[in-house]
Amino acid sequence: EAEARDTAPRADGSLGQALALSDADLESLRALALLLLRQAAGREDPQPRLQAAVAVVGGLSKKQERADLAAVLRLAASMLRDIEAINAGADAGILANPQMAADLSRVAGAYAGERAGNAFGAVDRALAALERNAGTKVVAEWLAVHL
Repeated sequence: EAEARDTAPRADGSLGQALALSDADLESLRALALLLLRQAAGREDPQPRLQAAVAVVGGLSKKQERADLAAVLRLAASMLRDIEAINAGADAGILANPQMAADLSRVAGAYAGERAGNAFGAVDRALAALERNAGTKVVAEWLAVHL
């Protein structure tokens, strides 16, 4: 039950995504998503962003790299939603990632205003590119630069 409650907010209403997330190492994928958001936060220089993209792709299972990257992107989208809620002063009870509230609060300022919406849109475009069979490294690097 606890795993289902933890996975449900990130599955976008899809049972298939929920099952895929529950099979994956959710904690390591969550850490990769947070790394990507942290490295992009407040940095103009693209080099640290690209290094984060390389670390994300390097941290994925080679056997299911595409599926794991899609999970990382969905987790990043979920975190961006929570960042928007934090920036709006919403109650912590509505966060999809309540266990990450402190980490997300630390980067929330970097995603204030339009940036969080733009970042969410970039994640959505990156997911669409993955579905169209774009390379995982290219997608991760593109996203890191556009966050």
